[in-house]
Amino acid sequence: MKNIIHGKYLHKFAVFVAFLLISAGTLPATEPPPVPEMLPDWNPIADMVAADNQLEAIGNNLGAKPTAVRNTIYRVGENKRAQINVLVAANKEVADKIMASLKKIKSEKALLRDGNIIYEFVGANNVFANIVEARKYLEKKFADNPDRKLIKTTKENKE
Repeated sequence: MKNIIHGKYLHKFAVFVAFLLISAGTLPATEPPPVPEMLPDWNPIADMVAADNQLEAIGNNLGAKPTAVRNTIYRVGENKRAQINVLVAANKEVADKIMASLKKIKSEKALLRDGNIIYEFVGANNVFANIVEARKYLEKKFADNPDRKLIKTTKENKE
């Protein structure tokens, strides 16, 4: 069974995404996804949106280019940290490719998909139980609100 939080490639990928987001220099390609509203003990402490050049690099790493990526780091409880990477795909085919690529390096317990939006949970082993709980929380939110307005991912959707 794949380790849910750590792995040979997971740490490298998370560092790669964080580096790209921190070094942002241009505006994102499309409307960024919103910061995920989480459980009460999940408090955002850092938030970054990928720029166009970063999306290209992330796409090269994943085998399919997302139209937007948001990386939010949370303080969980008193002293734990977790991160959620939200990747928006232009369509189902791109979302399928991104999800398939992430499944090669992560357990499905650390991934959640809602249409063309993929949520990737990242954290140390000490936050694993919190990540499982947070994933279930988001999944329930999606199920309880099926008519919610989805994130616009293309110019056509914005009209």
